[in-house]
Amino acid sequence: MGEFLDQREFYAKDNVFFLPPEARWSYIGQHMKQDDIAVKIDTALHTVEKHNPSLKGALPDNYFTRLGLVTSKLASLIDTITNVGGSSTENYFDDLMKFSESMKEEDERHMREGLTEDELELFDLLKKDKITKAEEQKVKLAAKHLILRLLDGHPKVLVQDWWKDGQTQLQVKNAIEEVLDKDLPESYGRIEFKEKCDKIYNLVVDFSANHKKWVA
Repeated sequence: MGEFLDQREFYAKDNVFFLPPEARWSYIGQHMKQDDIAVKIDTALHTVEKHNPSLKGALPDNYFTRLGLVTSKLASLIDTITNVGGSSTENYFDDLMKFSESMKEEDERHMREGLTEDELELFDLLKKDKITKAEEQKVKLAAKHLILRLLDGHPKVLVQDWWKDGQTQLQVKNAIEEVLDKDLPESYGRIEFKEKCDKIYNLVVDFSANHKKWVA
């Protein structure tokens, strides 16, 4: 049976698309952490089209190269699609395109909001469902001020291993509460205020303990 797997005629007789080894999902998965993975995916799509005339013009040209996602994000998408399963082999690339486009839109969202990616992450945690444009601007300022206070404010609170000591934990919590108490709109009730403070604090703990993003 194996001798027929790489022969296009073996697939054509059953109206199944032929995928050369370099165009198969397993190949993409093996190379997903390489810097040229976007090029490899585009080449795979071109190769599929080349070997299957009925697909001529149906697949995007240089889609992933033009999309410009960083290698780590593209690799993460490939890994997610592979592990979730449920897709047939021929749908993997389609799933990847949909996920990639969504991620690209999210990557560009921080520019539309006038925030950095780090500020946008805090903004999303702080924002509530019903909010006016004026209140939204205040929440954006809160996100900006939080990062400034925690990284550059005095007294310094993000000292080494701060999350391991009760006193330094309290200092970080107080710093977060001070910024949010000053910046968040008055429409945030006390319970809502406490929930937002806790969410930001837990995020900062995670970033600090795992040396991630702007806290690293």
